[in-house]
Amino acid sequence: MKPELMSPAGGVNSFIAALDGGADSVYLGLRKFNARRPAKNFDNFLLKKCVRYAHDKNVKVFVTLNIDLKSSEVAEAFQILNFLADINVDAVIVKDPALIYYLTKYLKNKIDIHISTQGAVTSSLGVTLLRDLAVNRVVLARELKLPEIQKCASIQGIEIEVFTEGSMCFGVSGRCLASSFIGGHSGNRGACAACCRIAWEDERSKSKKTFFSMKDLSLSEYIKTLEKYGVAALKIEGRLKNANWVKNITSIYRQILDGAIDEKEQAELKNELKKYSAREIHSGHIVGGKNLVGENARWDDYIKTSDDYAIPEIFMEAIKVKIEINDKTVVSLRFKDQESSFEFKTPAPPKKARPVRLFEIIEKIKEIYKDIETVVELSDNEAICSPSYLNELTDKIRTELINLEKKSEKYPDLDGELNKILYPDKTEIQRAALFGSFPDKLIIRSDQISFFNCNKIDFIKTLVIYLYKELNYAVISEISKKYELIFAIPDVIFEKDIDFITNAIDKLYKAGFKKFQSNSFDGMEALKKYNCEKSAGLGLAVMNHIAPKFYQEFGYSSFYVPVESDLSVLKSLGSFSDQKIECCVYGKIPLFISRVEEDCYENNKFRDKYIELETYKINDLYYFVTSKPLCFIGEVFRKENIKFDSLTADMRFFDNPYLTGKEIKNNRLQFDKDYSFNYFRKLV
Repeated sequence: MKPELMSPAGGVNSFIAALDGGADSVYLGLRKFNARRPAKNFDNFLLKKCVRYAHDKNVKVFVTLNIDLKSSEVAEAFQILNFLADINVDAVIVKDPALIYYLTKYLKNKIDIHISTQGAVTSSLGVTLLRDLAVNRVVLARELKLPEIQKCASIQGIEIEVFTEGSMCFGVSGRCLASSFIGGHSGNRGACAACCRIAWEDERSKSKKTFFSMKDLSLSEYIKTLEKYGVAALKIEGRLKNANWVKNITSIYRQILDGAIDEKEQAELKNELKKYSAREIHSGHIVGGKNLVGENARWDDYIKTSDDYAIPEIFMEAIKVKIEINDKTVVSLRFKDQESSFEFKTPAPPKKARPVRLFEIIEKIKEIYKDIETVVELSDNEAICSPSYLNELTDKIRTELINLEKKSEKYPDLDGELNKILYPDKTEIQRAALFGSFPDKLIIRSDQISFFNCNKIDFIKTLVIYLYKELNYAVISEISKKYELIFAIPDVIFEKDIDFITNAIDKLYKAGFKKFQSNSFDGMEALKKYNCEKSAGLGLAVMNHIAPKFYQEFGYSSFYVPVESDLSVLKSLGSFSDQKIECCVYGKIPLFISRVEEDCYENNKFRDKYIELETYKINDLYYFVTSKPLCFIGEVFRKENIKFDSLTADMRFFDNPYLTGKEIKNNRLQFDKDYSFNYFRKLV
């Protein structure tokens, strides 16, 4: 079956361009809660028109709500989901577990569920988990190789979507914290500042280059292969691109999908695609991780496009204002399908001020929304009034128009039962760990366990051991006498890792170890069949108090707050979640986790104006971590009196985690505000 061609729309111009180019579906975002916040995006009034117009042409419309939500945002996001179902949007693309929970519980079979690439599904395990949850489609992480895509597409009962054209991220999809760490602009909340595109200096060569700036993706020559594998949808990335770019790229892919293209024509079309990117293009991870990074500017033969694009009249917004003057002034307004009217005092010639004609108000009204056609009907063009009357009536009309626009964006209230979940009283749970205190738990790698064989850190009760390498079971047995042990499945699992992970879990379980931690949807599937104590790790951190309800359905009993949390998120989860909540208070933070392979990454350091990163290679992934550790230990943090159930130090990226743990105990910590992440600023 021929794959669906899916095109981006950052605004109405590119929406029409996508349809003209031959798209089978279009994905777009509202003005809130989507991962392309800088795009023009769509209001409710415009979205309804787009859905009707697209459906008349047998084109589907998908709406993105693909960011992590704060607790204060969840209720409105639920209202938006209801609205999207009511206006017959074909599918919603989501990431946050709170939205998956709501869709599967309250909107089942009313709107299709697509899991965003931000959901970081990297293997057939995650696809299977989501299939069993009645998710309709998974947008795979962009880091998969061709055989891995083939394996995911072989899972029956769920559709697979892959990116085929556009920008690529350096970090594994949904795992990047760089923009958030450097400036508080979280890529996981649609505010990425693209710090991977800037030049960094590396320690080894002392050169300053764009070490992390990816080439643009183009899979034109693999389309028929992906079709053969059963990939359901091919996605063009580009909601920040202009309309003519969308039209041209969509048209080229339409030709490839529909035509009997020979090798010469295929090469010509690929060369044509190159002209629409200012970067080099590449087949991406589909063929491996080499040669994926390049320069940002490539202008030879570049075709510059514009957003000028003719759109049908039905998309033209208009404001209608009618002013009738009799014994009193009556003003009637229509804007965005909303109507209102009000009475105003009758105009009269001024006693002292210069008289003006009421007719002059027409130009003032048209200035309120300069980009929208405004039609003003005035019953008496000769009426005389004072300048102050003119200004007062204009201000009143402006206020009414703003209110009509707000009204068009207002959603119906949620069910009362839901409000009890959304707005709980402060939890009565007594949490034992004061934020800012010493941790009671350490995260380590499986190849670091020997450091703890003969040693005990008094204040540490638990070791969380990430299953990166084969375990020494004799050492594990000895350590289990000193510490409670939790075995963690890493946050990124590829097909080749599945046998090792599943065998390790099975062996540990049979040996009597019953505490495990997942860090991805893939890891959740690996643990699903076991009757064990399950926790959600840092890789499945929750930003709001509803998200844990999704994981509870799978038997999970504790959850982490994200390391990128600001103070409001920490307080919200500490106060309102009725679940066991944990927090990482110390550790080197992976800002990039990347599958890109470059010789310069091995044992190197990279600096920009603000931070330094050092690299660790674990299996075939590079972890680019802060050289200075994040530290939330000290009186400056304790004074907020935020409490959690457990505090953790992440020791995976220290040469000797035992000695570092001892330094924490001996209070040899240096507070650095620059390495406190978003605690002292707002997470955008």
